Amino acid sequence: MENTKAMRRSLTLKYAIVQGLYWMIYCSMYGFASSFLLGSHFENKAVGIITAVANIFAVFLQPYLGNLADKVEKITVKKLLTILAIATLALDVVILFTANVSQMLLAVLFTVANILMLTLQPLINSLIYEYINRGIDVNYGATRGIGSLSYAIISYVLGQLLSSNGALILPFVASVLFVLFIIMIQLFPKIDDKKAHEAKAQAANESYLDFLKKYKALLPFLLAIVFVYITHTYLNTFMLQILENLNGTNADLGTATLYSALSELPVMFAFAYIVKYVKGSTLLKWSAFFYVVRCAIVLMATNVVMINVSQLFQALSFALFTPASVYYINKLVNDDDKVKGQTVMLGATTLGGVIGNFTGGLILDNFTVSTMITVGLISAAIAIIFYVIASHREKNQSL
Repeated sequence: MENTKAMRRSLTLKYAIVQGLYWMIYCSMYGFASSFLLGSHFENKAVGIITAVANIFAVFLQPYLGNLADKVEKITVKKLLTILAIATLALDVVILFTANVSQMLLAVLFTVANILMLTLQPLINSLIYEYINRGIDVNYGATRGIGSLSYAIISYVLGQLLSSNGALILPFVASVLFVLFIIMIQLFPKIDDKKAHEAKAQAANESYLDFLKKYKALLPFLLAIVFVYITHTYLNTFMLQILENLNGTNADLGTATLYSALSELPVMFAFAYIVKYVKGSTLLKWSAFFYVVRCAIVLMATNVVMINVSQLFQALSFALFTPASVYYINKLVNDDDKVKGQTVMLGATTLGGVIGNFTGGLILDNFTVSTMITVGLISAAIAIIFYVIASHREKNQSL
């Protein structure tokens, strides 16, 4: 392919920037959701309900938009990303000017903004795989590592800003980042492949039930993801409450998030090398095991320092889980099912987020932080079992 190396370098740089911007947006809107909502005088139960509702709607919107991109030739992934980003930007701007008008209005605006922001995620994965599946070898793990680095930097900055500014600093930062994100999306080259689109459109007409039946390992894999993400949600959405239980602050939240995000980088960047020697399914089992380890450390924690130690295990839990899941699903399904595969995989993480947010809020209001983390430990252990089942169902595929 002409200029393949130059195209690969260009796309890798652009996609790394897109990943960086998206995860900074994610951090400011979702990673610090508890800080924003608690700072806006919402209770723990409300935090759980609002974030859960956002995830529920995102679960249904993600596959709908994925199918739309496959079926309608004029509605490309790039166009959908642009439309969703502009809509979310508009909502963040409205939040800035109406936050003190009504708590109910703020809850609705914040929920819808997060629905749209979460829906961007599978489309961002699909965007780069449109190029990868055409022979342009972009290193997904490395670009996702840039996302983690960006998340680390912005989490620390936001933690400091929240100590000296109000909660509205979060939608303000998200708005600025969205402007840059929209500009970057426009720089991606157009893909014109009618034959490939027709194949995807035909696959898009297949029901999701038939899709699950086609790949026997897919259902237990998705269930494992749901249980992993329940644990992940407890350790992220409610990290502020975990820290406050040990007399921590918003600044400590920023520092703890910085440690976890920085710890991801070596594994993210080395993933393309690691997966040559260790199967994706094996890496997924190890990632769930280290979520168990993280929960155990949090349960034993007597101070903020121990929480920061637990955050370092993000390198062996989330940093393995994210690229391994994307790699696994891309290898498991056929070429014309890859967008649908990425969509159901992200849908499973979103469903896990729904359950995690909803149950986490309820547990914190009625029991203790330790109770929530114990449930998270059990959830991660269940995920290991489902990963083992998925491995047994693989059809001689080298994953």
